[in-house]
Amino acid sequence: MCEHCRAERLVAFSCKKRGFCPSCGARRMAESARHLVEEVFGPRPVRQWVLSFPYPLRFLFASKPEAIGPVLGIVQRVIAGWLADQAGIDRASAQCGAVTLIQRFGSALNLNIHFHMLWGSRDFPSKNDKVLWRPRRPRPPEGYYFFGASHSQSQ
Repeated sequence: MCEHCRAERLVAFSCKKRGFCPSCGARRMAESARHLVEEVFGPRPVRQWVLSFPYPLRFLFASKPEAIGPVLGIVQRVIAGWLADQAGIDRASAQCGAVTLIQRFGSALNLNIHFHMLWGSRDFPSKNDKVLWRPRRPRPPEGYYFFGASHSQSQ
């Protein structure tokens, strides 16, 4: 039953005892992918970058999750600068966008904090062009997806 509207929803059996389940995770992943393709990136090409961390940093991020945000900011600045250099555009005037998903576990539910980053491949306008990429506000998540689990979002 939804905590907000009191509507009943069919929940997979595995959800009843856990904070998450594979069927709900797959549905959320498909909805997020559709949102990114249709509403955020559109028909432009996208590059995927995955950054994995050595074990000492994984343990640090697990014990101090507030450290992930500043590290993500540094990583994004470095990649944006590299993409601008590759496009032959001044870093100060380059405009690019990325969507980052922070994954905390591997396929065996082991601690494996890593970033999945999607970057627009042609987000660099020339001096006479209009900005080609504008971020769109994401839809707010619906509460019944989280099953009471606490989530935080890095800025």
